[in-house]
Parts: sequence; C-alpha cells; structure tokens
Amino acid sequence: MVLFVFVPLNSVNAGEALQTQKVNKVSFELMECQLSGKTVRCIAYATSGDRDRGLKLAGYGNSKMYDDAGNEYQPTTLHIANKNGPNSHGIGSMLISGVRTKLQLDFENVSTDARAVSRLDFKGKVDNKPLLVTFRNVPITK
Repeated sequence: MVLFVFVPLNSVNAGEALQTQKVNKVSFELMECQLSGKTVRCIAYATSGDRDRGLKLAGYGNSKMYDDAGNEYQPTTLHIANKNGPNSHGIGSMLISGVRTKLQLDFENVSTDARAVSRLDFKGKVDNKPLLVTFRNVPITK
C-alpha cells in the first residue's frame, strides 16, 4: 500500500508574519530577526500573486539594518531560496507565481546590546523596477 500526503503550499513554513508589505505586486512577510552570537539573521518570504517575476536583492550600500541604538549594518550574505551571495553583489532569482520564496539577510558584528531592529531595508528590483521594502520596530529574538 502506498500512502500519499499532500501539503498545501501555503502551509509550508506557515509561521505568523511579524509584518507584511506589498510592493510592486509582490507580498513580503517578515518572519523574524534572530541574534546568534554577533550575527542577526532576518528571514522573510516573498510571494508574487499574479505571475512569475524576477527579483533581485541589492547588497552593500543598499539593503541594510539599523538597531535600536541607531547603528547601521550592511548585510554580509544575501539569500533568495537556495541561492546566496556576498554583500558586495546583488543576488537574483525568479519568483514563481503563488510560491512563497524564502529571503534571508545576515548581518555580522551586531552589538549584543541590540534588542530591536529600528529599520530593515530590502532594496533591489522586481522585474527591473526599483524595490524598497522597509520594516520597522522588529524585535530581535535570541
């Protein structure tokens, strides 16, 4: 006997989003910013609801994080799904319509006194149109 289990796409990684933004017909859900040692890892999901779209996240000098003391940090690594790259380069991938795609920014040498992200910017392009997604006042979990 063979047993098949079907899991709806929307239930995969279905934790509650802290904040949600819709920009350029793409929904962005911020799930968490977590501190481990001196690295903060911010995880979000992007979903294009109407059609497949190209997504590029920009690195150094573009995407950034500010902590609750006003300190600015550049991402050291950018991730879209299974692709990753250093902060000096952008990274791109295709968002498939209806598929929730993981985004991750890693920030190193963050003050261990940081308790919240005052501002988090995901900057880049969607279908070659400028993209800026800003999340504010995000608690840092440990």
